[in-house]
Amino acid sequence: MKIIHSSGKELKLKPGTVLEMERTNPFFNDYGEQSLPVKLPPDEHNRTILGFPDDMAGVNKMPNRSDATIQEGIFSIRCRQAILSASRKDGIDTSFYLNIGSFYEKMKDVQLATVFKDKVLTFSSVTNAISFVRSLMVSPDTRFSCFPVLAESHESGEIICLNKVSGPIKPDGYYSLFNEQYREEIIDEKTVSTPAGYFITPFIKAVHLLEETFKYLGYTLEDNFFSKTEPFRSMVFLNNNIDSIVNAEIRYDQLVPNCNISTILDIFRNKFCCEFIPDEAKRTIKIVLFNEVADSKADQDLTKLLTEPINVNHGAKYKQVKLSADRGAVLTYNEEYKLVSSSPDYLSKTLPEIAAMYPEAFIDQTRGWIIREGFTPLNYVVEKVGTLNCDYYAGGTLETEKKESPDTLVSIEFETLSSGVAPFIGTTRAINSKIIWDNKPAQGGSKENSTQKKSELNPMLCFTAHRTSRFDSGTIYAYLDTRERIWDYSLAYNGPDGLYEKFWRKYDDMLRNSMRPVTTKMLLKDTDKLNISSYKKVMINNQELLPNVIKYDVGKNIDTECTFLTTKLYNPISSAKSESNHFPSSKYQWQMNWAKNVGPQYNWMQLKEQPITLFLPPPTEAEYSRGGRYHEKSYPCWFAVQIELIGKPVLVDKISGTLTMWLEPILREW
Repeated sequence: MKIIHSSGKELKLKPGTVLEMERTNPFFNDYGEQSLPVKLPPDEHNRTILGFPDDMAGVNKMPNRSDATIQEGIFSIRCRQAILSASRKDGIDTSFYLNIGSFYEKMKDVQLATVFKDKVLTFSSVTNAISFVRSLMVSPDTRFSCFPVLAESHESGEIICLNKVSGPIKPDGYYSLFNEQYREEIIDEKTVSTPAGYFITPFIKAVHLLEETFKYLGYTLEDNFFSKTEPFRSMVFLNNNIDSIVNAEIRYDQLVPNCNISTILDIFRNKFCCEFIPDEAKRTIKIVLFNEVADSKADQDLTKLLTEPINVNHGAKYKQVKLSADRGAVLTYNEEYKLVSSSPDYLSKTLPEIAAMYPEAFIDQTRGWIIREGFTPLNYVVEKVGTLNCDYYAGGTLETEKKESPDTLVSIEFETLSSGVAPFIGTTRAINSKIIWDNKPAQGGSKENSTQKKSELNPMLCFTAHRTSRFDSGTIYAYLDTRERIWDYSLAYNGPDGLYEKFWRKYDDMLRNSMRPVTTKMLLKDTDKLNISSYKKVMINNQELLPNVIKYDVGKNIDTECTFLTTKLYNPISSAKSESNHFPSSKYQWQMNWAKNVGPQYNWMQLKEQPITLFLPPPTEAEYSRGGRYHEKSYPCWFAVQIELIGKPVLVDKISGTLTMWLEPILREW
């Protein structure tokens, strides 16, 4: 066996050195392919190549990671070498990371800000920067999007709109941006002067971010599900900057989340049940969905490599997935009818819990709300009792396998301020400027005084809904405010278009009904060590299995223990309920109708008793087809004729009567 350092020099090995390797399936394990630690001789040859790792007198920091190549026979593979410790007496402890292990080693602890610190788009003026951002709505761009978002001002606490649109409509058919020009606004009795370009920010597209990140690491991202499929091709990472373009430039490091590369990959892995598979020879990255693995056929039969019978572990417990992420605040109106952010209790409830508490509730697909409708003799009430943004958890007695995405799931609101649906992104931040109150200059001239404190920007994903006129919109759902279905996916975990149904159900079904650990020993040839995939199905004893951990030795040809997982669903098959089993259809709605038993001259009415609000599920298909009156009830009332007398309302001819209310099923208009 040979180990070739990145310098091209061969490291000396102790006689009989063996690398014990583990190739793990990334769908089931958190670490990639790596070796157990081995000791290299601490001679001058190795010490020189590795930079004298045992010498404290060195001037430079020790490069504890380097590229290398492992060779034995026809087995040759690139890897990352990690220096763990070094001693002139005991030797140099080192490990090797291959394929996925090597890939994850390279990006360990690398911040996105480091990746993008030198990537800047420069414009000749702020006006040109504004024109560029507005053009993102007119002609979709592969790098950025622009649409209105709602936010809470970090200065005033008011709910404001970034990328706000307004008239006039320009010749291209799209609105102007409200802050294309200088504005003065009164907030809390203070004058806020905002030059052109403030409250305008582009959003970086997620696929573009991945492509640039992998380019930084030395890889090319292959075409994949996300780059070829809408709405993921237009999916963005949101930001909360009020001054992204005020210096006539767009700095990438101000648009990307404050996190490291591995956090971004974990978001994709834990939202979309996918993995990033590197090819170290081609220097490419492939994104593989578990759905693709589950639907594929085994292309390798490993039965002939077995050196002992298989052992199937039936003691392992069946499980179910639980999917979660941080949930952003929602907007509500306070007692003064002022728009404020809040975090209601229902954000922490799961769909089965909400369905049990409110069996009459249904899903509003446009905003992802779970609502129920109530009726009194005089009022129609809509009560929000939940959201599709809650965690996915089916409940029951099965143990959970938790998949926690390190991002924040934004709420989608519908406000006049944003001219329709828009994500609420939380508190804003200023990173290039400072708001001046009452036109008074800020005290001091230091950079610290001229720039707001840079708050953390959490990862927040959102789809871009491009419209052929007016302006683009941002949403995480499959519907716009017109109830128009625009695609087949949602970024919420729940719902028929949600992440569980689209990306996790097949995985969950295997957890619930299969994935029995299968252990055996195999004798792998050098070609097998290279060619057995870490994630693709294999055939053993005429059964399709998924690799879990493939162990093999480099430097010694012996059989090693390997583990696999079954894929066949065993009876009785358990499967999680779909949302249609939890909540009724909202295709139809109830229309209120009234009749009173007194003449039309009685124009004033008062109920004799305070009525109870009647909360009902939407009409069924049968009720709509049958038509007619439902839930009819009469209420005792006082009636009178109201007239004006000397400019004041006066009641005359007050009598007792009844008001009858009933409901009729109609096709829902929203």
